[in-house]
Amino acid sequence: MLVDGYFRVGRLAGVDLRLHWSVPVGALVFGSLRFEPILWLAFLGVVLVHDIGHASLVRAVGFRVTGVDLTGFGGQCRFRGKADALAHAIIAWGGILAQSVLLFATLLVTAFFGHATGHAGALVEHAFIEINLWIVAINLLPFPPLDGARAWRLFSELGARGWTLPRLVLYPLWRWADQRRRQRVERAGPSAIEPSALEPNPSGAQPTPQRRPSPVPAGSEPADADRGSIDDEISEKPSAQAQRELAALLERIGDEAGRAKKRR
Repeated sequence: MLVDGYFRVGRLAGVDLRLHWSVPVGALVFGSLRFEPILWLAFLGVVLVHDIGHASLVRAVGFRVTGVDLTGFGGQCRFRGKADALAHAIIAWGGILAQSVLLFATLLVTAFFGHATGHAGALVEHAFIEINLWIVAINLLPFPPLDGARAWRLFSELGARGWTLPRLVLYPLWRWADQRRRQRVERAGPSAIEPSALEPNPSGAQPTPQRRPSPVPAGSEPADADRGSIDDEISEKPSAQAQRELAALLERIGDEAGRAKKRR
């Protein structure tokens, strides 16, 4: 059953896999309208590699993949998380980079072992090289829903934030490390939460250190505690009953002293 033009294939490792109605159309068009099931499967493999590239960068920048959609010109990756323009641009390059890896791996195999001689091998080689290049070229066009609409914004985003190439290379690694740190904090409980000092500052300014408030030592009180002064406690006048008891005590002491003197 088609929903929004997609047919749900199933769920793999918590990720929904869907096929768009344009997938068979793309296989026919890129296959020159020939009846070649092996070529169609190889085309589907290229599209799948494209989406695996998107999913890999989604996870690299610290988000959770929720679905993979295959289309006749590539595909898209659905994920959960709040991504800014820079993260969207990085993710958009994932499909093209994955296809480039597939392309260079195929060229390496043909360089070492020569071109495929069988019909099936020639079809797979054609899909992994020629059709692969066509899909890359189409996705680089700067029009939505193609990847180029977001991918080409990467350079302007980097320039606006003052990012350099080394920082860009280390950005996915930092996001991965930060995600692991957050998971450890969640397992340890809220008392272990510390301000993150790993996030790069695109402007190049030094981050302002954040400090925890100093704990109050055991047995001590805050300086602004509401306490009475010692003078106030001393200046309190004794009550009338206390005065009577004191007078009786002094009188008894005097009597005892008089008796002791007479005995001597």
